Amino acid sequence: MLVENNYTVFEKSNGPLLKSAFIIAPGFVELRLDETVGFNWRDLILLEYDYENKDENTNRFLTKNPINPHFEKKSKNVFHLEIPNFEDSKNYLIKYNSEQINVYLDPSIGGILDTFCDAFDYCGFGARIFDTEVHFKLWSPPAAKIEVVLYDQNQNLIEARKPLWMKKAKNGVWSLSILPEVLKIPRSLDGLFYQYRVFAYGKEQLALDPYAFSMAAFSPYGNDLIGKGAIVDMQSPKAKSKQTESGFRNSDIMANENDLIAYEVHVRDFTIQPGAVKDSKAGTFSGFSEKIHHLSNLGITHVQLLPIMNFFTVDETQQKYQEKDAIESNYNWGYDTHHYFALEGWFSSNPHDPYLRIQEFRDLVQDLHKNSIGVIIDVVYNHVFSVATFENIAPGCYFRFTDDLTISKATGAGPSIETRRKMVRKLMLESLSFFVKEYKVDGFRFDLMSFHDHETMRMIRSQVGKDYNSENINELILQGEAWVFSDLDTNIDARGDNAATTKINFPKENLNLGLFNDVGRDAISGRNEHPGFVQGMMEEKGRVASAVVGGIKGFKTANSEILKFRFEDGYNLFAEYPNNCVNFLSIHDGLTLWDKINLSWGDETGRIRALLMKQVNVLLFTSQGKIILHGGDEILRTKPLANNDRERSRAISTDSVNQEENTVYFHENSYSSPDYTNMFRWDRLHNQYAPLARAMRDYYKGLIEIRRSIPALRMIDANNIRQGIVFLGDPILEIDAPNYYKSVENESGESIIDFPKIDTSLTKMPEMSLNILGYFIDNTLETDTKKNPNEIKEVLVIHNVSSEQQNVSVRKIQNANEWNVICDAHSTGMEKLNYQQGKVGKGFTDVKVNQGMIVVPAHTSAILIRE
Repeated sequence: MLVENNYTVFEKSNGPLLKSAFIIAPGFVELRLDETVGFNWRDLILLEYDYENKDENTNRFLTKNPINPHFEKKSKNVFHLEIPNFEDSKNYLIKYNSEQINVYLDPSIGGILDTFCDAFDYCGFGARIFDTEVHFKLWSPPAAKIEVVLYDQNQNLIEARKPLWMKKAKNGVWSLSILPEVLKIPRSLDGLFYQYRVFAYGKEQLALDPYAFSMAAFSPYGNDLIGKGAIVDMQSPKAKSKQTESGFRNSDIMANENDLIAYEVHVRDFTIQPGAVKDSKAGTFSGFSEKIHHLSNLGITHVQLLPIMNFFTVDETQQKYQEKDAIESNYNWGYDTHHYFALEGWFSSNPHDPYLRIQEFRDLVQDLHKNSIGVIIDVVYNHVFSVATFENIAPGCYFRFTDDLTISKATGAGPSIETRRKMVRKLMLESLSFFVKEYKVDGFRFDLMSFHDHETMRMIRSQVGKDYNSENINELILQGEAWVFSDLDTNIDARGDNAATTKINFPKENLNLGLFNDVGRDAISGRNEHPGFVQGMMEEKGRVASAVVGGIKGFKTANSEILKFRFEDGYNLFAEYPNNCVNFLSIHDGLTLWDKINLSWGDETGRIRALLMKQVNVLLFTSQGKIILHGGDEILRTKPLANNDRERSRAISTDSVNQEENTVYFHENSYSSPDYTNMFRWDRLHNQYAPLARAMRDYYKGLIEIRRSIPALRMIDANNIRQGIVFLGDPILEIDAPNYYKSVENESGESIIDFPKIDTSLTKMPEMSLNILGYFIDNTLETDTKKNPNEIKEVLVIHNVSSEQQNVSVRKIQNANEWNVICDAHSTGMEKLNYQQGKVGKGFTDVKVNQGMIVVPAHTSAILIRE
């Protein structure tokens, strides 16, 4: 049975007077009353909990030692109590006549938890092995008593000769060292499992160590809904990769920070289709390695793995493929977080072995690195699935609270983590550094990054970036979802600890922080089943253009067909630096690109759908900023509805959809769908889809080659983008563009681009079709010899999204022989294509270049270069 979360931490009193009681400093309690009528402070009693005795009827702990505190009235409803001989290892209770209320540690940001209980500089949390001894260290300021509980490899309780009580030191830190001799049957502690029994605020709870390096196999349907940490040594031969460490870093393969083409993929989806790999490896880290050749052949720079940290709602021991008619789905993307250090056992070939998952993931990272592919992992620090994950270990210390002191559930996915708290930041920073140091990952994608404050993101860049490369902290990849949606302050002017990291407000210094650009996704190919620019929504041209320039603030265009209010909207032109923009077309939470186009364009043959899919990708690959691809799109990935899907309402159909696999319903939110829906369909490279799928794969490969060969497609200077991109139809094309733009200094001494007024009487606007979007890109402004072997001076990109051939006026082309086509609807790559009427395919193109005009066929995007 899955857990039912209780979002109430601070229990209210059982009467009308007592509202709350918080320790605001050692020995000082702030008592707030709901009502003061008839209140007599002399009738108030302060008691401490007696954790040695319980009431047999209620099973609640009794109290002892009545205390007479010093009492001071601060205002009508607020009183301060000073506790004589205060001990932070005790829990207190206030009674007033028949009412009673717990005395909690004040959860206010900057309060006692962030000052007197600050253990930010402490090291060695978790269970650390030193020879035969294991040191346990834990932060739990509210606890009055903590016991270590040990389990064997089968998760059965191990008896000790005496209770394993931890000792409390300063700042809420508990510790204990254990030797095998303390066990009734002495054995090595290496590989055993453990939990903590925590006594706090009158309750006794089993708790999971948030710093455990691995875990026991977990099932949300078993008796243990907390989870057990594993005692492991990360330097043990059992944890070591079988591969030789490559020493890989991002700079080894990337010309600059925007030379990023990430490939988002779920570990299980990648190899779970029957026959994709050996059955024993299907859906696992080790199985993933067997398909790396596909990624290497494509030419991507990084894989971006959906969450691999331990998540909650799958039974890790059930790894069998789930058919279309599966009654129950044992599947999740992994955004139901359970732990921030331990890997997900479902991806291991043996989830019962806490070492094997470590070794197999290390192997996978090294296999990818040896193929010149970096590793980004998706991390979910904004929430966890179960309140008990942190409330059992340190109640009131890890979650974000609303004004009424309940845990925020604004994410819609679970209780919000309080990133502003020092010790929560410490957990995040140490978790991220752990994956950099121990697993050699190269970057992180932050789920709902808008729930993280600015200061936390700055600290991640500074500290974790240093762990990746102390000489260039910006080399570590950091990117995420920055929607204007949070329980922090989303105001555009918010700053510091309270400011949500959103597209309209993020740290303005250059942190190389990538923000997912939903504008490009929705405008280019449409949101879900709704059509976008490529499917004929001409009003989206302005938003598409904003994605093309990487959302750079201050970009100006005089093209009248690019609607100014859509183009210049602050949500569309949001980026301070090109590295702020991460453009994409589809991703895990939404339709696959093939399904999206299928639902918005009727075409039984699939030929036109394939043309549209190629077009949207040319738009993506010729846009500034960074790029992320949805894994499997390149082989026409689809997500058909399974028979018993519990989220059937999230599957979509339309009147124009084409049937595939005997269904017209396709999933846009398959987080809990069976493997049948989520798997990569590798057989599309060999079945009836093979002609389209193979051609699409090769087209993606060619676009990747083009982008990585031409610096102008991934510029790192915002001014170069403002200066170097000119939209077709803009009157400045009739004058000398380099002389039109000029760099000047503003009053603050900052370098900006000046845009003088144009005398349009001297520059006739070329006639353009609404179905055409084109742009020149100057390739002389930025160079990098490592990735630019060609002497290309200028790039021209033209998209004809109509169903008719278009003669596109390009007056700037005076000598047709200077321009070469390298991409059309059939071929793409750095090979120059020659025009020969009626001939397309290898070496040939149906895009014709004439003086002052280019003939572009229907549903075709063309890339031309001038050397």
